[in-house]
Amino acid sequence: MLKRWGVCALAVLLTACGQDTDQRLQETIERQEIAAKPSVDLPIPAADEPLAELGRALFFSPHLSGGGDVACVSCHHPFRGGDEDLSLAVGINAEDPLLFGHRRKLDESKMVGDNMGHKGMATMPRNVPTDFASTYYQKALFWDGRVRFDEVQGNSQVVTPDSLFDTPDHRVIEGDLLFAQTRFPVTNPDEMLGFETPYANTDGVRLAIEARMRSVQNEAGEGVWLPAFQRGLQEPDADESIISFFNISKAITAYIRSKDFIDTPWARYVEGDKEALNQRQKRGAALFFQAKGDGQSCASCHRPPFFSDERYYNLAVPQIGPGMDKLDADYGRKRVTRNNADQFRFRTPSLLNVEHTAPYMHNGAYETLFDTVWHHIHPEKSIEQYDFTLQHLLQFEGRDVSKDYPHMKANTEFALNKARENGLPELDYTREEVELIVSFLEALTDPCIESEQCMSAWMPTDAEIKQLKLLDMRLSSPEGRPQSERLFQ
Repeated sequence: MLKRWGVCALAVLLTACGQDTDQRLQETIERQEIAAKPSVDLPIPAADEPLAELGRALFFSPHLSGGGDVACVSCHHPFRGGDEDLSLAVGINAEDPLLFGHRRKLDESKMVGDNMGHKGMATMPRNVPTDFASTYYQKALFWDGRVRFDEVQGNSQVVTPDSLFDTPDHRVIEGDLLFAQTRFPVTNPDEMLGFETPYANTDGVRLAIEARMRSVQNEAGEGVWLPAFQRGLQEPDADESIISFFNISKAITAYIRSKDFIDTPWARYVEGDKEALNQRQKRGAALFFQAKGDGQSCASCHRPPFFSDERYYNLAVPQIGPGMDKLDADYGRKRVTRNNADQFRFRTPSLLNVEHTAPYMHNGAYETLFDTVWHHIHPEKSIEQYDFTLQHLLQFEGRDVSKDYPHMKANTEFALNKARENGLPELDYTREEVELIVSFLEALTDPCIESEQCMSAWMPTDAEIKQLKLLDMRLSSPEGRPQSERLFQ
């Protein structure tokens, strides 16, 4: 009898605690006027709309790359949370172009000439951001914000690396950051372009891509891309001039924009479904919004509903990899603004679907969400304990990275000293509280991205792969296991 009363008392206590947490969260939602989902003044296409379907085919096409061995999907796979599971990306020169994730390895025998700078296990110096829900960025894209809105003569215009003296880039669709962003991966030698052919400028690269796409033929000697563009743009009588880089970007933008994965348990909770979160997630949410230390909270920078303030911060992240500046450092935002105050600052990423976008930080320095959150609240302790052999990162297991990146510790200390100038957070979250926050972050996942059936809408068909000569990135690994095993068990 006493045991039964004890169980009942515990149940009553847990119910009361749950109700108290719900009440606190509801007060926070109302006080901060938190919306359930982000919004944007642009139409979100469905995955099966003609333009998005054309974009899907282009996303898987190696014809956009200089060497014909890499596509957008090589780094932004729908089955991998919209990125690729690597700390630092392998763009060109993969050992097997059809493998992705941790099985995608760099063929170092091809790293010669101008490409010697990006040594080690990657061709690219930064972590690949997810392209899921990326249409909701309203200020800038890329870690350093090099594609951005700037106030020019009173009008908000898109400024890109192609802009002259930070003036608006008139080759992009006005007001569409995502369209502007899609113009640049193909011009990056490490990412997709390669080093084989010199070009006078980025427009020369894009003109070469147009010519290449028009020249792809089937066994009957017929161009394969013209019918696809006619269908996608719904211009059945168009000639091959329809295969322009403007239309390529337009279609890829529609495809990326269709990856509108924002229907999360947290969104349903905000809309009134109190059963959408479990108790650990609710407690984690309360901690996420709770001010600590200097009055800041996780939500101060990761503001809902998009969970990003789109500002730039130096978090003293361990400086691993080849970097983009001298001695393997990466100065981040300073590369765009040329302002020393922006050294080592990087844009706040959205936390939507963050559970499936590991590794984390601008260079993939942390493999787990726990370690990432822990660094945010205890940066100095985190750096002190950081393993610069990088053996905690799957990409570098078994490799002596001290020869590849000898300046990691010195660069990290430099970044840490710069961060100290503005004051570093030292918040009093316990390990248990961090685990609860991580539980809440898992409630920011749209369940569609965990379903192979749901995600199949963003994969090309067998017929498209064959007819358009796309990369078949659905193949099993050499070990015979499906490459999508991380999300789809």
